Amino acid sequence: MLDRGSTDGDGLVRITAGALTVEVDPAAAAVTRITHGDHELVSRGPRLEVFRAAIDNDGLKLAVGSDDPWWIGEQFKPLARWLAAGLDAPTRVAVSVMGLRTGDDTTAGVRLVREIVLPGDVTIGHTETVIVNASGSVIFDEAVRIPGVLDDLPRVGVSMELPADLDWLSWCGLGPDENYPDRLASSVVGRFGMAVDDTYEPYVMPQHHGTRGHLRWATLAPSGPSGRARPGVLLAPAPPPDAGVPSGGRSPAVTDPRLWLTARRLTDTDLWSAVDTSELPSGADLAARPVTVHLDCAMRGLGTGSCGPDTSAVHQVRAGWHRWRWMLSPWRSPDGDPSDITRR
Repeated sequence: MLDRGSTDGDGLVRITAGALTVEVDPAAAAVTRITHGDHELVSRGPRLEVFRAAIDNDGLKLAVGSDDPWWIGEQFKPLARWLAAGLDAPTRVAVSVMGLRTGDDTTAGVRLVREIVLPGDVTIGHTETVIVNASGSVIFDEAVRIPGVLDDLPRVGVSMELPADLDWLSWCGLGPDENYPDRLASSVVGRFGMAVDDTYEPYVMPQHHGTRGHLRWATLAPSGPSGRARPGVLLAPAPPPDAGVPSGGRSPAVTDPRLWLTARRLTDTDLWSAVDTSELPSGADLAARPVTVHLDCAMRGLGTGSCGPDTSAVHQVRAGWHRWRWMLSPWRSPDGDPSDITRR
């Protein structure tokens, strides 16, 4: 059974398909929560991300704001440009919410329009179309417009938070170790699995880490005894959308559907604000945190900028339209092989 939208007096709109419920906050123009029966699947819905906790090759964060001659040349690094543009502290603005007529009884949808506003009235537009299927899966169709003044970004993608007990990551894609557009030769395509906490890379200077590319699918599920009773989530690229224009103007290009996945408890804010590993959350505090998942359609290469040249132009994230689709559905291991499920 598909319920195209209802409210309980709390201002939220709920779209249900069987045991699955997608909660939408019209005031934020965002999905806020996804549940399956009594179980939470997503505790904070997807939002646009264009910044990453700078790696040393992007620029040395210890040099930010310093006039010490030891840091000469840092003002020309990508990090200096990103901070000057205000990417590290974006203002997020809700624009509009519109229910969609899908033309059949098996789907219901909503279109959410948001913006990131940066200093100088630079605006990044984001249109997210959410389609809930009667089968219990959700398709997210993302269209992002990057203005020309931002013609070299760290990433373009979305992040969301999952409950803390979804602590086992399995995926089909590049692995087993972290990899990036200009760091592929050391990785192979395969099926891999590890605890979310084991994706952590203990760089002395905390920075972005743990990305796996060319994603075919990923599951996050409990590793403990509740794993068979409590559903996890299955994430995968969705088939390319029909050509279309989200809000007028030219049609956005469809980005390579193979996504870049990052799943960890440490947020980019944690990594960006710390200057050594002793300043990061750890122990019980870290274990209680939600799992932050990033699905990026574009990820900047790493380069060798701390001691050599930057990444090549082909591995930089350019301005213009970025469009991609991805799927989320409840998943338990008895449901079947994720490879078979994502082919249906």
